[in-house]
Amino acid sequence: MSETQIKRTLYYCIPLLAVLLGFFAWHTPMGGPLTDAEIADFMASQSEGGGDAWTNEKAFEDFLRNDDGRSFVMINLMEFRETAVYADGHLSGADLTGEEAAGLYAQSVLPQLLTRGSYPVARATRHNTIINSVGERAGEFESFAMVRYRSRRDLINMLSSEEFHAAKVHKWASLENTLVAPSSYAVSFNVIGYLPYFIAAFVLGLLTQRYFRI
Repeated sequence: MSETQIKRTLYYCIPLLAVLLGFFAWHTPMGGPLTDAEIADFMASQSEGGGDAWTNEKAFEDFLRNDDGRSFVMINLMEFRETAVYADGHLSGADLTGEEAAGLYAQSVLPQLLTRGSYPVARATRHNTIINSVGERAGEFESFAMVRYRSRRDLINMLSSEEFHAAKVHKWASLENTLVAPSSYAVSFNVIGYLPYFIAAFVLGLLTQRYFRI
């Protein structure tokens, strides 16, 4: 292999490896499980701030105490109000539909997620037709979303931020009913985490074939 071939290979490989390392650092949970002190501090802060009346604090605390240090997916089932209803002291929702208020919440929360190695995985709105329905409330939910969190530490870090507190008024103004539940990863929903490595392997394979004539 000539010196020119080596330089060309390094020219492509070094930036590619730097991007992969950056993605790995951004996407991979590295802090380990939450400590008892972290959980106690967070739960105390939520109690002092009034928390959310819609949150099952005991279930949420159990979820934090069972932390395995890994990423997870939060499942959200939503039924939106026809007109957004804001609590006293916040801007009027008279001119906003529930879905529009939810859009304001999403616009604010997305950057907060991305800075913490988290992101939406899927979002869908059902058609008016319901093919199968079991239970009294089965047909109420009209929208579905899944959000990947890098770790439970990132979740409580976001929930404790001033930016999230400013945004969540839009969430609660938008919703008539909701169900939020953490879930273990399914392989098909973790593809984003592996995709950059597949792309890198493909590019390196092309470079190897071109410059090393394999």
